[in-house]
Amino acid sequence: MEYLIKRMSKLLKKNIIYFSRFYNDPGGNGGDRRTAQICQMLSPLVFTFISMHDNSYALPSCSNVLMSNGTSLLQKVIRSAFKQHVTYYKYNKWSDRYRDNVLYFHSQSRSFIKVIEKLKPSILLVDDPIFLAPVVYYAKSRNIPLVAFCHNLESLSREQVEYKYQKYMFNYELNLLSMCRLVVTISREETFLLKNFGLDPVFYPYYPVSDTVRRFQKVREKRQKAKKSNFLLFGSVGNLPTLDGMKRLLWASTQNNNMGLHNDQLIVTGYGTNMLLNYVTDSRVQIRGQLSDNELDEILAETKGCIIYQENGSGALTKIPELLIAGIPVIINSHAARSHYNLPGVFEFPTFEGLHEQLKAAARDDPMPNALPKPDTVYLHKRMAEIISSI
Repeated sequence: MEYLIKRMSKLLKKNIIYFSRFYNDPGGNGGDRRTAQICQMLSPLVFTFISMHDNSYALPSCSNVLMSNGTSLLQKVIRSAFKQHVTYYKYNKWSDRYRDNVLYFHSQSRSFIKVIEKLKPSILLVDDPIFLAPVVYYAKSRNIPLVAFCHNLESLSREQVEYKYQKYMFNYELNLLSMCRLVVTISREETFLLKNFGLDPVFYPYYPVSDTVRRFQKVREKRQKAKKSNFLLFGSVGNLPTLDGMKRLLWASTQNNNMGLHNDQLIVTGYGTNMLLNYVTDSRVQIRGQLSDNELDEILAETKGCIIYQENGSGALTKIPELLIAGIPVIINSHAARSHYNLPGVFEFPTFEGLHEQLKAAARDDPMPNALPKPDTVYLHKRMAEIISSI
């Protein structure tokens, strides 16, 4: 299969473009890490990767002002002027928190169309189409095959769209996905959902790139000799469901020892977690903030387990496979466990009443099972090769 892809890629030369709103960065946020995995999967192909944050493609710097949260009259005027860039004027259907980000994505997408016109790609690869809608419509109008890598079904993320418009935005997102020759999902549940709406997606779960796998395998080796203590609460507060879940969990830790920490501490780390200091009243909770990889790996090598809690959110959490590769028990509520339930090393609790027992189960001296296997890419490569060979 890789031979077929390489052969087709040579015929197409460099006419495959992957336009992304993320970086190809295995050390970045969840979106960056997933993008790095996709780029590694695509490595048999000859393709051009372009991040909308890549200044080398001269995407307009003026639209960067849309990412700011300033309230000056000038910024308000600029944002108002750029509203036309939101496809079909859906600006007010997004939540206050996200609508200017979408404005920025659509503005950059319209600028990227000029790059498409110059490079004349045979195939376009994109992230979530709802954020890059101008590119999707342009490619459809020019009969350029599209492949969409869905990090989430964005309209299912209730914090991103106005609640009263959520069904409308879901239909809008389905329509954009239906314009793609191939849709690749990170979530098993979203794969089922799209199939029931008549699409034929490929489920390709997250698995870190080779260097990151080696990093977590070293953590697993250290854990075999380390004495275990304390639990870890790990995540980025830039993700609203993660932030809300962390707040809820910290609140639970103050309620009659519902968490069952006993003599252990709860170490909280991740991007922006210093802001959680105001929510801590329990002396057993340590807020460490964002740590370097080396500092984090030292904690991972000795922790009894990592607690993850979310009450809403779409897609699938990239940190779960990484923790399992590292041999770390994952104590997780049912919603956050989506796509990863029933796996060895995952200790699921439906409500806080079950958290205590799962903490005890995770902390037992039983060795963790073998690391999570790498997902098979044969079927995905086959679907990609079919698209390439049809051109």
